[in-house]
Amino acid sequence: MKIKLPTNLLFKTLWLICIIFGCSEEKQKSTPEEYFTQSQKQSLLKQVVIKTAKKPEAAYSAAEINAYYETQSKDYQWHFAFEKNGRFFIFVSRSAPSLYGKRIGIAGVLNTSNHLNINGFKEIFRTFKMKPEILKIKGATLFEKMVNGEDLSVYNPNPQKTEEWIEFPDEYNYYDSTSQSWKMKGL
Repeated sequence: MKIKLPTNLLFKTLWLICIIFGCSEEKQKSTPEEYFTQSQKQSLLKQVVIKTAKKPEAAYSAAEINAYYETQSKDYQWHFAFEKNGRFFIFVSRSAPSLYGKRIGIAGVLNTSNHLNINGFKEIFRTFKMKPEILKIKGATLFEKMVNGEDLSVYNPNPQKTEEWIEFPDEYNYYDSTSQSWKMKGL
């Protein structure tokens, strides 16, 4: 004997299964390789380095400044990228002064019309120094929350917390979009 399900019930059941197991959504892109060619990645990363690395301390010629940032960019690594509303959220890291090979994560949002030139950039947060394997895990969590517009302040430094996540911004420092640098509040 055949059991005949009403078409409406069958449709609702299949729809519910798709929602539960995620078959109704496309796989979310999150790696830079899914958006940029190798040359685009290199071009954008160098521009991110110029906006996030320590500035040269002395007055140099244009060639020396270019060489300085070229050297700095070799230390940076892409981790995540995600496009949302025409902007790219990014997460990169660079070496930190450490005996244990720790790295600092840098997250931001950028605008680019041709995938080669940044025409707008804002750094969202920097992490504390972490071992690379820990940075990748914590960075993925922070990146997803940043992309989804969730509150990241719960990950800011707190004397009651033993686990370190975000170093900046904190209660004393903020990101100044005009100078594209971290500044102390009240100065």
